Amino acid sequence: MATRKVRYKKLNTKTPLPVLREDEVDPSEYESLTTEHVIATGVEQAEENEVHLQTVLQGAGIAADQEIPVPPPQGSELRYDELYSQPFQKTATYIRFSQTVEECIGCTYDLKDADVAFLKSYNQKRPVASQLSEDDFEQIMEVFEDTAHYKTPFASVDQTIVPYEDMVQGLQGLETANISAMSHAKEAYEYWKSRRQASSNLPLHPMVKFEIDREKDDLDPYVCFRRREVRQTRKTRARDAQSADKLKRLRRELEDGRQLILTAYHRELLKAEILRTDRAIYEQRAQLKEQKKRLGIKANDEDLINVKPQKIKRVSDVPTVQRPPQPTALRTIP
Repeated sequence: MATRKVRYKKLNTKTPLPVLREDEVDPSEYESLTTEHVIATGVEQAEENEVHLQTVLQGAGIAADQEIPVPPPQGSELRYDELYSQPFQKTATYIRFSQTVEECIGCTYDLKDADVAFLKSYNQKRPVASQLSEDDFEQIMEVFEDTAHYKTPFASVDQTIVPYEDMVQGLQGLETANISAMSHAKEAYEYWKSRRQASSNLPLHPMVKFEIDREKDDLDPYVCFRRREVRQTRKTRARDAQSADKLKRLRRELEDGRQLILTAYHRELLKAEILRTDRAIYEQRAQLKEQKKRLGIKANDEDLINVKPQKIKRVSDVPTVQRPPQPTALRTIP
């Protein structure tokens, strides 16, 4: 007879519960109910029959040293301090990162067949101790490509070649990384320049092909991210004009309020500066009065009070005395 699985649920007054007498319960079922306990494992039902998990569950409360075996941790020989030398600074926003491991710690430039041929002919002319390795050559070419992409992003349009003097700064960074780049940089630059000119000054890195000339690239199936058709702008409706006017007015009112707050703030700063100046003047006058008492100087205390300066009347402000007109000669009547 199959054993009954007990599932603990909350009691509900609307759900009727069966009431069994002692003689109505099967003895084998009663024994299974008292001895078997269904414990919530917290794992999926398909994984509950795992051997080690069942062993731990059956020995629950008996032995405390039982555990599910896991593979022991193994030490790594990677030197993460050398791979991630720059200190990490927590950003203010979320980190959006999609670069691969090779793009972070490796060289993104790969040798081509033409590069192998050039490197072979170049090393034949030099002694073994001063030959250029493939890894160093890839690092130098990567510096050239990155510098050209940063300084001339539209090089394929205007056919601008970055001069060698602008590449020196990036090559000096390779010197600090124990890569002998300066002794081979001039010849490698001439080779890189010829490769760029042969490819219409396009990047040597494999990259997505964008639309450059609409007429020529219209039928090219390898062009990605084509330009959209320019839609004709619709006429501004009256409702849009009203909304724009309301936004402009709201913007102007907010700016006026902001300027008012700034003006009040500067006014309070000036008041505080005036109070500090008055306090300093008062302290200086107190010290001056003490010095006068000590030296026995008797004089008026006009320099200890604030005397309002008298206004100097201007010449134009003085009223001019108007002379009466001269009397005219009286004419006698004969």
